[in-house]
Amino acid sequence: EAVGARVAVGGASWVGPSLARGDRAHAKTSAHGDAALCTWEGDAVVFDEPQPLVAPGQTVALYDASDTDAVVGAAVATAAA
Repeated sequence: EAVGARVAVGGASWVGPSLARGDRAHAKTSAHGDAALCTWEGDAVVFDEPQPLVAPGQTVALYDASDTDAVVGAAVATAAA
């Protein structure tokens, strides 16, 4: 299984205030996967640990850095690098 630490994203939408570039969060790339710590880069999610690669068009769900039950937004994967 291919893995990577950076997923390029676009089309972000937010439940409340948007994350700022450099903010910490958790992200999920699969409905059945675990949320993993990451940094929001505005045009990408950079995971602390490599995650399974996602296909362009998949949703990347974003959660509060301290509460993986609190969705803060989502973005669409455009590429993985």
